[in-house]
Amino acid sequence: MGGDYIHIRYSKEIDEKYPYIKYTAPYRDPLYAIVTVDLEMGIMKIDGLESEFVGPAPWEVGGTKESWEHRSLRPAISDWSMPI
Repeated sequence: MGGDYIHIRYSKEIDEKYPYIKYTAPYRDPLYAIVTVDLEMGIMKIDGLESEFVGPAPWEVGGTKESWEHRSLRPAISDWSMPI
């Protein structure tokens, strides 16, 4: 995220071992999605997972929530479906 948003989110030992991690906004859990294709119903569906940031959200460290919203930054994969 850059130098304006530095925040130590883990222990001092982790920060020393991975010095660039303080420039990121990591998620607590891995993000993934499950894709279901139902040919009988004619639909493809994505079920996403939601997590949370480790430590404060980026807009709590610098900037405002509004300045980040246009980038769609959130610790989640959105659910989605479409006809096939």
